[in-house]
Amino acid sequence: NLIYEVKADKLSVYPNEPIFLTYELLTRYDTRYEGFKIESQLPGFWIEDVPYAGDIERRVVKRNEFRMVWAVIRKQILYAIKPGIATIRPGTIKIGYLKQGNFGNFFSSPVGNKNYSYLLMDSPPIEIEVKEYPAVGKPKDFTGAYGDYRITARYGSTTEAGLIKIILTITGAGNFYALEPPSLHLSSDLKIIDVTDAIGAETSWKDPVLRGSKTFEWTLLPSRTGDF
Repeated sequence: NLIYEVKADKLSVYPNEPIFLTYELLTRYDTRYEGFKIESQLPGFWIEDVPYAGDIERRVVKRNEFRMVWAVIRKQILYAIKPGIATIRPGTIKIGYLKQGNFGNFFSSPVGNKNYSYLLMDSPPIEIEVKEYPAVGKPKDFTGAYGDYRITARYGSTTEAGLIKIILTITGAGNFYALEPPSLHLSSDLKIIDVTDAIGAETSWKDPVLRGSKTFEWTLLPSRTGDF
């Protein structure tokens, strides 16, 4: 009559390949979702929480010959950090319910003198196999970037005399937090004195993919005048 399930869209991935995690609740009762009593434990992953967009997603489904209200209470995007076995522990939620309540009155408000019973619910751990990248065909300078990216670069001078800026922007979809600055092949007459980065990325409930950009900016000091 009450079911709490957490599902991963894939169980075998490479480092930084996205896993979409969906937290689902099914009920036949008048039900109140009270939130997480114990938060999910997700060691070994970068985590991106997908923000709600208005009301909680729900619909009527059939499960084991019964009509139940199905709702998604949380979505997350996970990126495994390194090869091995990583375990997802989904956490414990608190539910209030009325056995005699109206079917479909899900996430009801505490109006009147409703005498809810309360229950803590768990979902089983999920094991994820994180594979090594294939050795065949892997570029020698590959650092583990996984996603759909486009790169643009430009250069210019700074307000300080003699300094040069190189600005590289990576746009697309993927784990921007794990992207490392690429190596610059510079003349020996150019010295890197500073490197900065900035991320602008977001996701949405209807499109749970992390999209955006990451910009790297190098400040260079030339030791001579001329072309480089």
